[in-house]
Amino acid sequence: MITTEQIHSIIHEAVPAVDVSKIDPNTRLREYEIDSMDFFNIILELQELLGKEIPDEDVDQLRTVASIQEYFQKNGH
Repeated sequence: MITTEQIHSIIHEAVPAVDVSKIDPNTRLREYEIDSMDFFNIILELQELLGKEIPDEDVDQLRTVASIQEYFQKNGH
């Protein structure tokens, strides 16, 4: 299972200006001024960690740290 720390690390890599220690697991990542290009980079890193492509129709599910963890749990990580 993907950990909060792993997700925070990915976010920090994509958007170093975001203070990941202040991210609430249930708050949409957009609330932390993560723009669409940053979010795309986060998705790319998550795909690498998952070991497979995340279908476009699933990307909308990955809006919070908690939803990312739930998605990985459902999809084998």
